[in-house]
Amino acid sequence: GDGYFYVIGSHGRPRHEVDAMKEARNEAQAKASRYVFRVAFDLNAVDRNGRLTGAIELKPSVELQTFITAEPALASFFDRALEENGLTIEGVAVRDGRLYVGMRGPLLTDDTAAILSVPLETLFDGRQGAAQLHCLDLGKGHGVRDIVSFERGFLLLAGPVNDPPNGEIGSAAAAGSEGHQAAHSSILRRVRRGNPATSGDRTAIEGVVRLATARG
Repeated sequence: GDGYFYVIGSHGRPRHEVDAMKEARNEAQAKASRYVFRVAFDLNAVDRNGRLTGAIELKPSVELQTFITAEPALASFFDRALEENGLTIEGVAVRDGRLYVGMRGPLLTDDTAAILSVPLETLFDGRQGAAQLHCLDLGKGHGVRDIVSFERGFLLLAGPVNDPPNGEIGSAAAAGSEGHQAAHSSILRRVRRGNPATSGDRTAIEGVVRLATARG
């Protein structure tokens, strides 16, 4: 979006460990995941194998953590493992100068999923700005698995916070640009996974990509 690519870490963490060495490793892993990167490069500087042949402009930011911990509805879930309904980011989209962060977890007290939006200029240029929390009902036990800016709103991929051994893995939803309650799409249907022990079927949707639309 806006001429840049954005790459985001999960901002989550593995389980807390009693063993000091394991806990130190998990702390380092968690710290490394708490970045947002703004990436720019010449789109023509890509060879036929998809490798970049030109320079890359890379700017990191660690400011998102500040907004997460300052949001009362999210603060207590930060630095908790996903299995404990901890905060884990799995989707990012850009619209109108704001970064929208879709969270697999936590599920909030009313069982809604969370999307936090933050001004890009605050994250990367040091300017003042306020975050806004958007709460969406994506179905019981479901968080955001991916988010894509689309037309005047967003496409969301919803799925269970914790993967079940079988059954539903993901479902598509559409949300208006003002972040109101999402409605299940009739175009992208629910995906189910059979029991691997009996069927070996492990089909699952892991992301959403917007493709160019042919005209004419």
